[in-house]
Amino acid sequence: MSKWLKPTIISIAMATVMAGAAISPALGLIAEQFSHVDEVWIKLVLTAPSLMVIPFSFISSYLTRKISKRMIVLIGVAIYVVTGVGAQFSQSIEVLLAFRFILGAGVGLVMPLSFTLISDHFEGEERATMMGYNTAFSNVGGIVTMLLAGYLAGFGWSVPFNVYWIGLIIFILVYFYLPSNKPIEVEQGVEKPKIPMSVYGYALASCGIMIAYIAIASNMALFLSQSD
Repeated sequence: MSKWLKPTIISIAMATVMAGAAISPALGLIAEQFSHVDEVWIKLVLTAPSLMVIPFSFISSYLTRKISKRMIVLIGVAIYVVTGVGAQFSQSIEVLLAFRFILGAGVGLVMPLSFTLISDHFEGEERATMMGYNTAFSNVGGIVTMLLAGYLAGFGWSVPFNVYWIGLIIFILVYFYLPSNKPIEVEQGVEKPKIPMSVYGYALASCGIMIAYIAIASNMALFLSQSD
């Protein structure tokens, strides 16, 4: 096992957290740039990726039966970089939102694999430790990118989108250090275990936390810009 495997898998999780809220510090400047549109459309710049993550997470699961997980991650991260950085060249709110929606598709392909890759390559206590690192470093990555985006916002509304160049580093790590695997073969006639009810409770609680998180992130920059 390469010593770079752990950092590579952790970096994939960092990319998923960076997707939406990374450019939240620039939301006020984006609102000024597109002052002719309703505020709801400005907030959608932040939340659009999340809307695409859900359906493309199911597509990612389906694709694991057709191609390797490594290839899916490479495709997802490539979409992530191109659309994340490319959004800064948008001349209209419609084009900007199109970039953001496609960005969410790339994140949706990658997000489920950031956890399943840990199960594929680690076992026992090491697997549990990696799950903890995965969550911790992804949150740290979100904080760092938001601070960086806040700094870049001082140079203009479009500059913070350059934080998505970090995805290029992740692409290189995945290309060189993530082992390829064969597509998953689905066993026929095997009864699937039932999901415990507690899992649905955890999912509902996580949903509530994310709603509160997005609500704060999508309104804070606009609130500060209006209170000047």
